[in-house]
Amino acid sequence: MESATSADFALLTAALEAELDEIVADYVSRLREELPEWTRERPQFAETTRLGALQSIGAEIRALRAGRLPALCPPFDAEGARQCARLGVPLHAVVLQYRLGHAVQWERWLRLVERHASAAAERRALLERASEFLFAYANRMTRFAIDEYTAERERLLRGREQHRVVLVRDLLEGRDVGPGALGYRPGDHHVGLVASGAPVPEALSELASLLDRRLLIVRAEESAWWAWLGGDNPLDGAADVALRRFRPPADARIGMGDQAAGASGFRSTHAQAAFAHGAAVRRSEPLVPYDGVALEALACADRNAARAFVARELRGLERDDVRSRRLRATVRAYFLAGHNAAGAAAALGIHQQTVAQRLHAVEQRIGHPVAQRRAELEIALRLREHLASGLGRPEEPQTATASPVTNGR
Repeated sequence: MESATSADFALLTAALEAELDEIVADYVSRLREELPEWTRERPQFAETTRLGALQSIGAEIRALRAGRLPALCPPFDAEGARQCARLGVPLHAVVLQYRLGHAVQWERWLRLVERHASAAAERRALLERASEFLFAYANRMTRFAIDEYTAERERLLRGREQHRVVLVRDLLEGRDVGPGALGYRPGDHHVGLVASGAPVPEALSELASLLDRRLLIVRAEESAWWAWLGGDNPLDGAADVALRRFRPPADARIGMGDQAAGASGFRSTHAQAAFAHGAAVRRSEPLVPYDGVALEALACADRNAARAFVARELRGLERDDVRSRRLRATVRAYFLAGHNAAGAAAALGIHQQTVAQRLHAVEQRIGHPVAQRRAELEIALRLREHLASGLGRPEEPQTATASPVTNGR
């Protein structure tokens, strides 16, 4: 019985292969019903699919006869999956092609077995043998196709994104780039953003929708996104308030430039956003507008001079021990509270008398009253915080009322 079944199996697989053209025609007809937007409106896809099916289904029938599953994705199936990715065919449509191919072959096999085998035991043996193989083959080929499709799509996306990055860099370097190349108009009114963390693209897309602005975003560096919000006109007062009140995800760090117009504004707001982003990362603040760090930007144009200025003005307070950090934080809070010890104490969560004692200790260290060189001392404190990136522990945490960026927002 077993040898007879094997002979019948070989006979039926040969008959199945002889019907290959009919099987493919049936497959294409079903595919047109399932994917009319691709098979009827895109002749290139329909013809590519038909030719690919002749090879793919033919190979499956031959594998069925031999009883061997492929160890690797056959070249024609791999190229078909990659071609679908290049044409923009959705992944679910690629998977559907293999499911339909499996279905039409299985139905043909059922009809052949019904016509050829009269005994129930023989039919069951032929059906079970083919069923086990065809289902395993379809599952394996579906996985192969998904892998090939995904790899090709990622390669295409990387290529497109790299092209967009090149165009953006051209704009930043002053070269002309047409609005159609990026889907964004360099002549718009812009707000530049530089961001890191997750989920940045989703957050910035939400912000652009909130403000009814066009969004240009590229991943220009491994850990940073460059973005611009563009519009025909400057943001009005309500939109500007909404922009400043925007709170990105806790893990994100965003620097925001000033509003600026035209190609030169595209460049200037980006440079401001990049500087503000550095401050956001150092301070672990989700959003830092440039106007909160404009003083630091001006002073840090010559970083060596800025460091010398900080060292001179904070002589006696420059060390990174706990006491020095506490004294610097107290002076900053005192300035931000308008020279009001009670306000500084409330901001720091300490007693007013403690503030007075710390200010006295500061004056002893620097050699003059705090109020005597208030401007220089306040600037030196802000610059020290900005320049201290990675050079030591941060200053003691301060409340929102003691922050130069969020105060008054």
